Amino acid sequence: MPLRPLSSLRLFLLELLEPLVRLAGWLGAVAGKDRHGVEMVVRGMLLGGGYRWQVGRNVSSAGPASRFRFGKDVCFYGNAYPNANGPNAFVEIGRHTDIDQFVILYGQGGLRVGAECAIASRVVVAICPSDASLPLGLVLFKGRGEA
Repeated sequence: MPLRPLSSLRLFLLELLEPLVRLAGWLGAVAGKDRHGVEMVVRGMLLGGGYRWQVGRNVSSAGPASRFRFGKDVCFYGNAYPNANGPNAFVEIGRHTDIDQFVILYGQGGLRVGAECAIASRVVVAICPSDASLPLGLVLFKGRGEA
């Protein structure tokens, strides 16, 4: 399955529906589920549809939505910050990859994280070209390096 770009419309809808996402979390907690886990799944459904993303609280991005592309089953835990703001900027994350809490992904020079990766809490991955005209990039892969 190819990577799916973020949609500006879906981001806008998520902002409008965030109180309902939190309500769903509380209803899940009443039913014996993990409140934050329920919220992550609902946010992921709103943003990624059938791609089964999970998105925690306070995940915010910088840059146009079209510069972010994620594979199936990508999980962003809370307070992560992907940044694709710049002329050559993009952030792509392969399938089955977990981005833990407080992770910062600077993709000003282009950042690709491969499939089945895990980035630990409080890690900063920065690709910041000093000359925006240079086509720089970083690729992080695990295993066979499949995106």
